[in-house]
Amino acid sequence: MIIFSLLAAFWPVWLWYGQRLCDQSDEPLGIVALITLLGLIANQQSKATSAATSIPTSTNTATNTSIPTPKPSPIPTTITAMLALYGLSLFFAPKLISAALALITLALALSYILRRPLNSGQWILLLLSLPLVASLNFYLGYPLRLVVAQCAVALLSINGFPVIAQGTSLLWHNQLIEIDAPCSGIKMLWAALYMAAVLLSLRNSKPTQAMLYLILATTSAVFANVLRVTSLFYLEAGIIDAPAEIPKLFAQQLFTHQFFAHQSFASLFETAVHTGTGVAAFLLVVLILFFVDKRFGRSLTIGKSLTNEALEISAAADQSAPQGNEAEGRRSPNKYFFIACATAALLPFCSWAKLAGGIGSQSSTVSGSQVAIGDNQTNWPTVYEGEKLRPVPLSGSEEEFARNFPGKIAVFQTDKQTIIFRRVNQATRQLHPAADCYRASGFKITNLPRQTDQAGVNWNVLNAQKGTRRLEVRERIFDDKGQNYTDVSHWYWAAFWSQTKGPWWSITTVSVKELKSK
Repeated sequence: MIIFSLLAAFWPVWLWYGQRLCDQSDEPLGIVALITLLGLIANQQSKATSAATSIPTSTNTATNTSIPTPKPSPIPTTITAMLALYGLSLFFAPKLISAALALITLALALSYILRRPLNSGQWILLLLSLPLVASLNFYLGYPLRLVVAQCAVALLSINGFPVIAQGTSLLWHNQLIEIDAPCSGIKMLWAALYMAAVLLSLRNSKPTQAMLYLILATTSAVFANVLRVTSLFYLEAGIIDAPAEIPKLFAQQLFTHQFFAHQSFASLFETAVHTGTGVAAFLLVVLILFFVDKRFGRSLTIGKSLTNEALEISAAADQSAPQGNEAEGRRSPNKYFFIACATAALLPFCSWAKLAGGIGSQSSTVSGSQVAIGDNQTNWPTVYEGEKLRPVPLSGSEEEFARNFPGKIAVFQTDKQTIIFRRVNQATRQLHPAADCYRASGFKITNLPRQTDQAGVNWNVLNAQKGTRRLEVRERIFDDKGQNYTDVSHWYWAAFWSQTKGPWWSITTVSVKELKSK
């Protein structure tokens, strides 16, 4: 009854979670962690049940004399408090925070029902089940690339290459080699934490041991990514070139395949090297974690035996615990729990009603083109790169996003491209990379080298392809003093540490590119 009530109360979280899984705006890695967590809990419960049935009656009787009568658990009060905190988060916190509170509340309820708290590894898996990769890229992507760049410079200097780190780029012989967003190592870090969480759950480790193991997993992932970036430097700098020729028979079979029809062998070789280097780096992380687990896991043998003994005592306690209505009464929450569940389930309707009221009151200003949204505060340009701008009305979803955006948004078209202007008043997560938007719309994203236009301004560039439609997307952020940023994470941290002052301009240009015929 407790679990079903909580599942009903958290219905907005399940809708949001399903949308994040289906729209491809984030990596669907969280579902792997969630399935793993449920499997580990089911396995633990199965072992506890087997231990209960295998305890002899005489042992059970002897154990009952030393086991006190179970006292009512304080967890129902904790669950009710978490429900209240979740309700407040619906109004004042991002949806990711609300989802985390919902999962934590469910975990507490499950622990209360099963009479076994989750161990450290299972709590980590619970948090990893959230769609975190996009947020980790936003907040940690740039700092991690800074660390990787500095470490790569140190390793390359040892090998005799006078490389200089310039932000997240490597300068060698007047050639700037950029460490782009995919090279931040976020996915490798997630995978390392996932492996560590599974091993910690199987070991049933203590919190202090879990903390040390997580630090090791994080350090190993960063170190492996440093080796990966250092290795790829030789390819990107032209020190190692792709083979000029390949066997004729292999070439005929390779390039007649539809997937490789529009790719040169040099690009295929570069892709293979990038992928192979990433796999090799991750295997290094796996070996480190496996070695440490085998080497130092022996010290946990005593703790593991104590855990098995605790499971047997817990199973015996379950047999000696009151049965029937008395036991059900102890496991049932009070009336305040159900009131909190009902309130949490209804609160989203209140927030939507408030939003609908706001929409109605602003209908006179947003019903026209999106330029009307910012006319009172923002003077949008009328010409861009020598071409006249034509305003394009925002769609319904875009208007809703713009209404909650800390600034103003406008979309224009020229004969060649579409331009999206954003006037941003504060550092915000809502100014996310264009790759996230197009990935959510089903486009395949290919990151391209940073581009410098005729005015000497740098742009982040990517290709977005969906079927036969291919788009070239450029984006940059700059302030009124001319400081320019091609990476959203870089801009966010610069604004956070007051290295740049707002308001800022964000410009995204989208142009259609024709696919080459076979």
